[in-house]
Amino acid sequence: MIKRWIVFTALVLAVVGCNQGKSYPERSEFTVKEYAAAVKRVEANDPAGLIKLYQIAANVDDAYTDEYGSVANEKLHIYLHSKPTLWIKTFSQVDLIKFKAYIKVSGIAVTKLPQGVSSDEQFAEEIFSSLKKIKGDENELELIKYILDVYERH
Repeated sequence: MIKRWIVFTALVLAVVGCNQGKSYPERSEFTVKEYAAAVKRVEANDPAGLIKLYQIAANVDDAYTDEYGSVANEKLHIYLHSKPTLWIKTFSQVDLIKFKAYIKVSGIAVTKLPQGVSSDEQFAEEIFSSLKKIKGDENELELIKYILDVYERH
């Protein structure tokens, strides 16, 4: 009985290990393509690109690795700096409770500053300035207030 259990366990581990080994490169290649397409869409001012980056960063459906999530998260923060109006208009239309929870966990700092920005303080100040200029609806203003509060706490 014990031998059967050991053989069964070894067989299950071997099958799971082989399947994971095969799917990771395929999943990785797919994620790279999705990420690149999302970035291209954001550069064309398409909100769907921001939504896809958010899905990768938040790993909503458990389809992405932490590595890709971190890269997408970083890119989202860069876009908050470079495309604040598109960013606010896009994310004010998602479930704000979930999105605020994501922001609370992920933070809004970056590890690599955008070109032309020399410090974290400058990065934050430029975001503050841009956000304060946005005139929006109730959800947009709620999201702006939340982001400003998060930045002020850090």
